[in-house]
Amino acid sequence: MKFILVGISDTSNYVPTDEVGDLISGNYYFSGGKRHYERVKHLLPLSHEWLNITIPLAEVLSSYQSLDGSVVVFVSGDPFFYGFGTTLKREFPFASFENYPYFNSLQMHAHRLNLPYEEMMCVSCTGRPWDRLNEALIRNEGIIGVLTDRKKRPEIIAQYLLDSGYDNYDISVGENLGGDSERVITLTLNDCIHQEFAPLNNIILHRKADRSFPIGVSNDQFKYLNGRPNMMTKPIYRLHTISLMQMHAKKVFWDVGFCTGSVSIEAKRLYPKLKVVAFEKRLVSEEIITDNMKRFGAPGIEYVIGDFLNQDIDDYPRPDAVFIGGHGGKLAEILDRIDSILPVGGIIATNAVKEESASTFIQTLLDKDYQIEEKSHIQLDTFNPVSVIVMMKQK
Repeated sequence: MKFILVGISDTSNYVPTDEVGDLISGNYYFSGGKRHYERVKHLLPLSHEWLNITIPLAEVLSSYQSLDGSVVVFVSGDPFFYGFGTTLKREFPFASFENYPYFNSLQMHAHRLNLPYEEMMCVSCTGRPWDRLNEALIRNEGIIGVLTDRKKRPEIIAQYLLDSGYDNYDISVGENLGGDSERVITLTLNDCIHQEFAPLNNIILHRKADRSFPIGVSNDQFKYLNGRPNMMTKPIYRLHTISLMQMHAKKVFWDVGFCTGSVSIEAKRLYPKLKVVAFEKRLVSEEIITDNMKRFGAPGIEYVIGDFLNQDIDDYPRPDAVFIGGHGGKLAEILDRIDSILPVGGIIATNAVKEESASTFIQTLLDKDYQIEEKSHIQLDTFNPVSVIVMMKQK
């Protein structure tokens, strides 16, 4: 099987290069979206077969398998920039490919702005969650190119940034790039949320002010439970514990008993790719963690309000690192539940003030074939000493 990938612009008078023109005239099978067909049908041989690329893709991918010759696939821009070429490589790993790309839409957008874009971080929100955009924001990227879709439109993305505390960006919207009705406009986020744009668009975010935070955010900057400022893990404990949990090699982190969300927020800011799920039974903590996520620019933390032991944990991505911040006297039961889904090599950590809690934590997990990675005691000023305990699952 052979795929000949041809990237085109959205102009109504598409003219192929001589090489692509020869490939078109010498083939019978062609494929692309409906709008691609409108652009190229006048160039195709009189005798040809066109296979429409529509969602879901299963039908057209199945049709390719029955072909007895090469297929020329027309796509917008660069087939291998978040494009259909990537899908074909995944689905047909043993096929051969020829690639004739055009500028991708974010390149064209940068061209229109006369923008040097070698340092632009490109992310896609097309049918995808916010994860990569969150990562770019937390990393304080100066230029972020974003591919959009009909749900994550420019005005929706602008509102998302404002809701996440990132009002330090301006937004450029490129509509119908490479087409006859092309438009590029630069706005503030507040102006963007009140506008509508053509369906075919992308955006470039320009950072206009730095919004970075030091490692180890001071507790007095967090919103906390009324009258209970000490119900929060201190920066030295947070950083020491997170540093011992091998987060650089982890994918999903659970914070059980998050209270103010300080540990979740510190972990997310230090490791932006980390998927963070935080659990807390106090209803008031929903407002607190939401406020703190915005205050410290840590979007993407999934929080769950309610007793952890009553949650259907199959609804959430399975962790490979867990911090027990609060247990309400049910530490052994919580550890049993976490152990049931934690993979070998998974980490569980806690900060224990009471010796009883430390002993229960260690003995419960030793009985389940965990080993102690760290047990240290830290005393800060006049506060009670805290045991920092980290254990790893062996089998």
